[in-house]
Amino acid sequence: MATFEGLAGLQPFSVPSGAYVKLSSDQLISATRCGIHRTYTSTTRLYHQSERGADLYIVLSGSVQTFGLTR
Repeated sequence: MATFEGLAGLQPFSVPSGAYVKLSSDQLISATRCGIHRTYTSTTRLYHQSERGADLYIVLSGSVQTFGLTR
């Protein structure tokens, strides 16, 4: 998995296992009617801090790393 460790001031967050809801097959089918299926590279940033209007991402496979600024 790629990381953004080279970016100054970023600290990775640990998320406890089970912190996110697993959608049922029916829920995923319903979500596909409203969204767009996309594939991202391992270094793509999905969201930038203080960005307005962030999208909802449903991860079907792979993983996501979250980072916050250290002060």
